[in-house]
Amino acid sequence: MSNKYYVLVYNPPWAGPVPREIVSAGGGFLKGFKLSSVDSNAKYILEVDEKAKKTLDYPPLDYFMSSDLVVFFSEKLKTVLNSIGVDNVDYYQVEVTYAPTNELIKYDLANVIGSLKSIDRDNSIFVEGRRRHIRSVEKMVLDESSFEKFKLFRCSEFPTLLIINDLVKEVLEENKITGMKIVDPSNWQVSMV
Repeated sequence: MSNKYYVLVYNPPWAGPVPREIVSAGGGFLKGFKLSSVDSNAKYILEVDEKAKKTLDYPPLDYFMSSDLVVFFSEKLKTVLNSIGVDNVDYYQVEVTYAPTNELIKYDLANVIGSLKSIDRDNSIFVEGRRRHIRSVEKMVLDESSFEKFKLFRCSEFPTLLIINDLVKEVLEENKITGMKIVDPSNWQVSMV
């Protein structure tokens, strides 16, 4: 049986929380390669928008991407992915504080290993930036010819996006993983990133 693939998009609620770096972990998290080093002193704070009437109505999510383009997985998300054999993610402990309660929350920085050419350039409509990275996509069609052995990987042309197979989609939805939107490429809208 052949897999169907979906796009995983960072999607926090309007008020967050969203991570802000106090000490950045460093770059390279969007490249899809093993990292030579990550700053072990990295610290982030999860902030809820001050316009939120009740900040505690916006609890920590399972998936985050910070403004310095570092990806965070909760312990729950990490466990769910490990349970189905996703083994191409390197994890690094990080200090994360949830600002509304000042509580330290257990997260790992997540470096997804594997970056594949994913966009079918002949059948998609997009705006291309430097180094053949795609800046925006109006119509998305995936080129699944090289995906078969992967459950989770990074889209090389649009590195903030993760591509997941139907098994990963199923377990993320079953476990009500928060902070992300799973999009069928045929339903892609340019406003999603």
